[in-house]
Amino acid sequence: SGRAGLAIGAEGEGGGGDLLAWGDGNVGGGDGIIAVVDGDFEVATDGAGGKTVSMAGRLSPEAVPVLENFGLSVIEEFPFDLAGGRLGWIHDFLLETGDAHVLSDWEGLRARVEPALTSVLMGAQENDGFNALTIACQLGTESAGWLRAYFRYMRQTGVTYGLMTVVDALRRYPRIARDLVRLFETRFAPDVADRALAQEQVLADIEAALGETLAEQVEAGAGRHGRCDGDELRLALGGGE
Repeated sequence: SGRAGLAIGAEGEGGGGDLLAWGDGNVGGGDGIIAVVDGDFEVATDGAGGKTVSMAGRLSPEAVPVLENFGLSVIEEFPFDLAGGRLGWIHDFLLETGDAHVLSDWEGLRARVEPALTSVLMGAQENDGFNALTIACQLGTESAGWLRAYFRYMRQTGVTYGLMTVVDALRRYPRIARDLVRLFETRFAPDVADRALAQEQVLADIEAALGETLAEQVEAGAGRHGRCDGDELRLALGGGE
């Protein structure tokens, strides 16, 4: 597993903006310096390689469930008041992810998680398990939203798999999840030269990955559970057409 630091600032009685700072360690422990500039919270690096970034956000009582829907476990929370609470509070979280590999590309992770968390905290994006694909599958907010829309369509057609069943299957097979996004882009992007050929190639890649996955699970004795994973991912293709 891997750990990262996150600080969320709540607006105080003196006004100003909210803050969400994302760091590669305990933010309150020196990754960054919190300052108030022109009424807005701001994060500055400490000059010693600390990595933090600020962005607009709105703190709500559901902050912890939001983080958990990104596939993160909240290990500790450290609240800090600014000017006795008059300027607001900084809630510094120590987070853990089950796969330390996702922290290897810190800049890429920050570029995906920052806007995704902002969207959820501001109420512009849904707060559900599909947000975990932002970290687990290296998907952007919009791409995760496309897969969420696929799932909603599946439910309307009578598919009974629950949301987290589908999300967990996609998280276990990030390559296939990314290929599903490629398929969507290939079908609907306006600048695809040979759409039929491009779709055929992406579908072939997905079918090959599904075949490899099912073969591995059968060999490992996964049984029906393995076939269920494959079924969920095929259904996300609209029946595996």
